Amino acid sequence: MPRSDGGFDTTRSEIGEALYQLKYQFDRSKIEPIADVAAQQIMSWKVFRYLKAIIAIPPSKLDRPFQPVLELAKALGSKTDLPVPDDYLIKVRQTQALKDIEDTDLRHQQMQNAFQVIDQRYSQESVLLFDDLFRSGETLNAVSNALVVQGNVGRIYVLTVTMTRTKR
Repeated sequence: MPRSDGGFDTTRSEIGEALYQLKYQFDRSKIEPIADVAAQQIMSWKVFRYLKAIIAIPPSKLDRPFQPVLELAKALGSKTDLPVPDDYLIKVRQTQALKDIEDTDLRHQQMQNAFQVIDQRYSQESVLLFDDLFRSGETLNAVSNALVVQGNVGRIYVLTVTMTRTKR
């Protein structure tokens, strides 16, 4: 949010700060509190009873001591009794971190054909697509496309933990 002096207010929300601590400070104690909030949210949805699985966005940065999105998804699955398959959606090519790309066309090109669905186990079913951060939606669009085209998924619902501030 712009301030009167032309700068930006970079204060994080409570959940945004918890995610920052998890993702960049590797504070695993933040997994359960974030998963609790996420579980409460999705279990309040009318469509919750139709969900067959939580599909976590595959990580783009592989050199972390653990993968925050995958750890959060597993905790969320445990709290909601939904499976979190780690063998269903894979990233088939390395991409540049989208947070480093401002150009929307380049962001789209980075994600094109980057994901592959392994089988049809959720054909015509409803799934929850889960990611930690939402910025432009490019990754979610690319994965959703793969789920529909390759996996024949019926309905896709999306939950992200927080949204990043974008430069304008």
